[in-house]
Amino acid sequence: MYMVANRTSGNAWLLARNVLPMHLSVYAFVLEGYKLDDAPTRLGIRAIKNFAWEDENEKRIQACVLPVWDMALTSIRFCDAVQ
Repeated sequence: MYMVANRTSGNAWLLARNVLPMHLSVYAFVLEGYKLDDAPTRLGIRAIKNFAWEDENEKRIQACVLPVWDMALTSIRFCDAVQ
């Protein structure tokens, strides 16, 4: 399966920097018969946990980091262009 060949290294999960394809990949592994403690699903869950933080009241998951950086860099470039 393509996803097993391309998502089994820990770094491959982090390259996406987007939780949606990560959790959909975990769903796909489960639908293909992988258990939650099998290597591909375990790595996917670990990658999703990298986007999570918890306080005394709740646990949150940041959906994606790229749009935030893209917006910040775009704003900086617009400010630079005006000067």
